[in-house]
Amino acid sequence: MPAIIRMMISPILGLVINRFIIQPHAEHDDEKEIRQTVDFIMNGLGK
Repeated sequence: MPAIIRMMISPILGLVINRFIIQPHAEHDDEKEIRQTVDFIMNGLGK
């Protein structure tokens, strides 16, 4: 179970860190980014 949680938290933290720390003033399509992150968590890189 810890591996699953770790694999879910990594992309979410990456999204948050990029959005609010690395590129806070860049234009972001938040809905698209969230959709892609959830898709990655659910399906992995195989899609």
